[in-house]
Amino acid sequence: VGRADEEWSTVWAIGDLHGDAACARYWVSRTGLIAELDGPSSGWTWTDPTAALVFVGDYIDKGPEARAVLEFVRALTRRFARHVHAIMGNHELNLLADREKESGLTGAGAYRYLELAWGAAHPGQYASWLPPAERESADGKAALRSLLDALADVYAARKQ
Repeated sequence: VGRADEEWSTVWAIGDLHGDAACARYWVSRTGLIAELDGPSSGWTWTDPTAALVFVGDYIDKGPEARAVLEFVRALTRRFARHVHAIMGNHELNLLADREKESGLTGAGAYRYLELAWGAAHPGQYASWLPPAERESADGKAALRSLLDALADVYAARKQ
C-alpha cells in the first residue's frame, strides 16, 4: 500500500460491505482516521499520517445501497489518495467478467452473474441507480413497482 519507500505503522482493512452504506461509514469512523466524516467530503481531514486504509472489495450485491458504498469509497480514495486504497473483490470481478459470457448456457458455472437473482443487485437498490427525475416520475415508479413485483414472484416460485 502506498509507495515502496513508505512504511505505515498501521494498515486498516475493510471488506465485504455488500451494499451497506451505513456499515461502510461505521467501520471507517471506527478507525478514527478521518475527522469530520459526518460532514461533506470537502471537510474531511486525515488524522494519522502514518496509517493507511485499504478497502478489500465486495462493495456491491446483497445490500440495497451499492451505489452509495461505491460513491463513498471513491470519495475517500480521491480525497486521501496517498492513504486510502480500494481493490476489486470477487463480486465486482464476476460482474465485469459477466460481459464476456454467453447467455443461457447450461452446466456448472455456466450461468452469467446477472442471470442469478442474488448476483445482480438487491431489489431495494434499483431506484438508486435511476436519475432523480426518472425515479420520481409516474413511469419510473410504475416500472420499479413492476420490477419489484416480478422479483417477488420469482422468489415466491423459488426460481432464483
